[in-house]
Amino acid sequence: MLFALDDFGTGFSSLTYLQKLPVQSIKIDRSFVGNLLRDAGDSAITKGIIDMARLLNLSVVAEGVEDDRIINRLLDFGCRLGQGYGIARPMPPAEITAWISQWHRPRQWKSIPDWRANEEHFGLTFARQAHEDWLNQLLDWVEHGDDTTPPEELLHDAASCIFARWCQGPGKDIYGERPAFRHVQTSHRAVHEIGRQLIELARSGQPRATLKALIQHLLDNRDQLLSALDELKLPPR
Repeated sequence: MLFALDDFGTGFSSLTYLQKLPVQSIKIDRSFVGNLLRDAGDSAITKGIIDMARLLNLSVVAEGVEDDRIINRLLDFGCRLGQGYGIARPMPPAEITAWISQWHRPRQWKSIPDWRANEEHFGLTFARQAHEDWLNQLLDWVEHGDDTTPPEELLHDAASCIFARWCQGPGKDIYGERPAFRHVQTSHRAVHEIGRQLIELARSGQPRATLKALIQHLLDNRDQLLSALDELKLPPR
């Protein structure tokens, strides 16, 4: 009989249960999985649970798997089991056998990686998540912010944000000799500089419509940064 610890990381789901109960599997609560692509903290917690399960020789199941992007991020983290609408909707027991016989792995899902080969890229994935969180918050404030004072976290410069700390430390150690890493640093600085200009113009009362060209310039540099990060995950040429 298989015992699974549900909603791990929330409520009464305590680490001590892993010692006191005959648990063979833990299920990551959907509150973490649902924010996996939007919140660097939830991303880190999810990866931490997966790593802990591996060390304790437990299987791990992600709850609330809703779309292909979340599935691919979980696969990057080494989680191979999940439940949610991204895989299948609830169905009567009588339909399960037919569903299993017809189901095939969607082409847009990544292949299941060897977690050992993927481990070094976790820092890159986490830094990328933090950068995208910052950028999305910046664009949201420029588009919808009513206050002339932006949130303090938007004022971090290109030398002090989470992404910069990764670049200056693990990123440089692992990828520093790769040409794509230099493109990462250049595009990152450009994104922050354009972001600073956007904040200044928005605080001066410029109409949002006048900022469209600068926003597009920001997005172009963001795309260059993300493309360079994707290249870093490929084997060196």
